[in-house]
Amino acid sequence: ASCGEKGQGGAQPGQFQILRWVFASVATVHQNPKGRERIYARRFLSLNNAQVGSWGRGFGAMDEETARSIVTGFMHGIFS
Repeated sequence: ASCGEKGQGGAQPGQFQILRWVFASVATVHQNPKGRERIYARRFLSLNNAQVGSWGRGFGAMDEETARSIVTGFMHGIFS
C-alpha cells in the first residue's frame, strides 16, 4: 500500500484512515465521492505530502492561503 494506507510512504499511522473516513462521510450526502473514498484519500494525502516536501526543500509556502488553495482545488475537482 502507498501513501500511508498501512502506515507506509512517510504518513503517520491514521492519516489515511482519517481521510478515508472524511470522504466516506461526504459520500453520504454527495454522490460524486461514493465508491472512490480510498482513491480520494490517497490522492489528497499525496498532494499534501508533496506540498510539505516542497516546502521542506525551500519551495512554496506553508500558510493558510496555500492550505486553502490546495483544499479548494481538490474539492472543486471532486464536486464539479
